[in-house]
Amino acid sequence: MEERYSKDLIIDCLDKLDNLNDYTWEDILDKYGLEISTSHVRKMAYGFRAYRNSFGGENDSEFKEKMLKIKTEKVKLSDLRCETNRQVRNLARIENIVDLLKDNIDNLSEEKPMINQLLLHKNSTSGNDGIIILSDLHIGIEVNNSVNEYNIDIAKERLNKIVYKTIENGKRHNIDKLFVVLNGDLLSGELHSSIKLSNAETLTSQIVLVSEIISEVIKKLSDNFFVSVIQNNGNHEAVELIKDDRNNKNNYSMLINEMIKLRTRDLANVMFLDSINNGEMTVFRVKNLNVVATHGDQIKLNNCAEQLTMAVGFRPQLVLLGHYHKPMMLSQLNTDIYVNGSLVSTDDYAFKLKLYNPPSQTMLIVNDEGVDASYILRV
Repeated sequence: MEERYSKDLIIDCLDKLDNLNDYTWEDILDKYGLEISTSHVRKMAYGFRAYRNSFGGENDSEFKEKMLKIKTEKVKLSDLRCETNRQVRNLARIENIVDLLKDNIDNLSEEKPMINQLLLHKNSTSGNDGIIILSDLHIGIEVNNSVNEYNIDIAKERLNKIVYKTIENGKRHNIDKLFVVLNGDLLSGELHSSIKLSNAETLTSQIVLVSEIISEVIKKLSDNFFVSVIQNNGNHEAVELIKDDRNNKNNYSMLINEMIKLRTRDLANVMFLDSINNGEMTVFRVKNLNVVATHGDQIKLNNCAEQLTMAVGFRPQLVLLGHYHKPMMLSQLNTDIYVNGSLVSTDDYAFKLKLYNPPSQTMLIVNDEGVDASYILRV
């Protein structure tokens, strides 16, 4: 064996046996130009290792540290591959479901078409726009306790009342446009074990049901106003049940949003605005106001304006939230923050904590100066 490569060859052979490199025995032969068989070089490697171990090299602290580091990196790489494959499967699943359901939605559109009979056009502007926040509907859950009863039929009944009051207030203020903010947690999902037990519908059924119910709401509102639809993710639509595993890309809101778009595509008085950060929030303008809408599970309420300013690069004048199931209004510096109520009201989880707020959604009337009127639409 030539002196010029003997040391490197020994190191590579030992590392090969200890799984510290990715060489094959053929690679080692090619690297050093050895004209011997792979069996021969492998036997040499075992001899090198026996010689090293006879001097305690396997117990050497530097060797152990090196082995531990390599094994740790391999575990990290394996975990990364598993995580990447899982995310790809989840995303592909959502995209494939849309394709699979497209024909069914097309058939439903033929049987039960959604068309605006009249293209709305205003000859003059009133200076007012409306915003209706629809969030925390938790459709699919069943509740029956001493302060609240909720199921799919009651959800539809409450939503019909919300639609009626929205149209009534919108016409009273002669609004130019209505922004429908779908601000997360439209379905119950399977976030916790207690929720799974309370769900009357499977997750798939919830997705289809919510998409159709919201599409019908948009249809009714768009018969009276020009409607811009905003849709943001909620934590109950998350694909991942473990909080630390969740990301914005893996969220069933994406599927619900696409199904609603397909179902309402023939409504001439409807347009959809794009969200940012993979559905986490939407930035838009209402009159002269910069508005940010997001569900609220990924921000802290007492630091909301500052966090959202950092996220979007400017300080919004108006922030719209859901998540807390309690209608509130607060101001932080020059930002007004409106927190929506919930349609579900007190579910089993809230009942255990003795929390009660009547079912409601929030409507705002906005002009160039800011929020001119706000309504808690209790149902």
